[in-house]
Amino acid sequence: MGYMKTRRGASRALTALVMGIATLVAIVWAAAPVDAEIASTPNNNYWGVAGLGPSQTTDFNAQVFAIEQIGNVMYVGGKFTDVRGGAALYPRPYIAAFEASTGRWLDWWTPDINAPVFALRASPDESTLFVGGEFTS
Repeated sequence: MGYMKTRRGASRALTALVMGIATLVAIVWAAAPVDAEIASTPNNNYWGVAGLGPSQTTDFNAQVFAIEQIGNVMYVGGKFTDVRGGAALYPRPYIAAFEASTGRWLDWWTPDINAPVFALRASPDESTLFVGGEFTS
């Protein structure tokens, strides 16, 4: 019984953390300066992630589990299948990178990960991004 309480408490804490991170991301992206040309284009004034990829972990129905910034790049990892740009969807499963100053998706950064990402961490010198999750490649 003690194990179940601990697990339930940890689940609630992780859920609260994920919701807090999602709120922070929304606030940061909303505050980011927007290019006038992009802002005037209908349905193309924001970037984000979409779709839920398959996972062995069924306790959480969230898209983003981890966010890490290195320089002007925000890395996002989770259970998502696509990056959303306005109304358009671009296949980019489990991990994506965005320019921190504008919020734009960096479509040239395309690591091949085959399952959800649960943790991201920059090395102390910020030269390497460490990625943890259910993936095998």
